[in-house]
Amino acid sequence: MAVNVKSLVAAAALAVSAAPAPVAVVTSLVGGTSVAMPVLNNFGPGPQVFGPGIGWTSTNATNGGGAVFGATDGYGFGINGDGSGFPMAGVDSNLIFYGVADSMAFTLPSPVSGFGGRINWYGDSVPTTIAA
Repeated sequence: MAVNVKSLVAAAALAVSAAPAPVAVVTSLVGGTSVAMPVLNNFGPGPQVFGPGIGWTSTNATNGGGAVFGATDGYGFGINGDGSGFPMAGVDSNLIFYGVADSMAFTLPSPVSGFGGRINWYGDSVPTTIAA
């Protein structure tokens, strides 16, 4: 079977330029368990452990006050708002100001089929990777 390269390239270009798919709000975890992040308002690299052995760490101990865990008292996201009102983790990484690209990680005690949370990212300095 011959492949028409022009058609293949055109189809790939359409796939790449297509509008983002809509996102649905998840209101329940069928067969799953929700584990809330505790309110700690802690600044620093961690480690922090909550729930059934879920761990959190960051490489940022001091830049901008350090990474935050369980923060509810506001955290600046530029035009995205301050992030107050619900417990959250934040890395406070800014390559331009601090000269380092920091990271944070969640570790789970056993394999899972899913992991979720809210993401509010304000990128004003470098490309960012969000990976699972």
